[in-house]
Amino acid sequence: MLDFIGVIAAAGLPFAFAIGLAWGGHSLGAAAFAVTYGVSIGLFTTVRGLQPLQLFDTRAYSRLSGWMLAPAFFASALAPLLYAGIIESQGSGAALRFSLVLAFGTFVSAVLISQLYGQEAR
Repeated sequence: MLDFIGVIAAAGLPFAFAIGLAWGGHSLGAAAFAVTYGVSIGLFTTVRGLQPLQLFDTRAYSRLSGWMLAPAFFASALAPLLYAGIIESQGSGAALRFSLVLAFGTFVSAVLISQLYGQEAR
């Protein structure tokens, strides 16, 4: 069930950025973006914390969580510089398009993890 919630949460991210690109200049579009993004990130944060407990041995959870979170922390540290460069050189629309591509990659990864986990559970 948790893998399905992860796929739903990850599907919301590209949807949110598509809303932002299409209707971000309008107040209802901005509100739809904020709600969709917020719900997706909230669900995704919960799944990211709980899914390793389902996929891996509980004794190895802390070590594996550290390995999995390290790239996310690195990306979080690099993101402001990267996005500032994109916005400065190409505008906010390019930053949203870049986010859409990254979010789609997150969605594909969630689907693959869900399929692998589903095969292991059978």
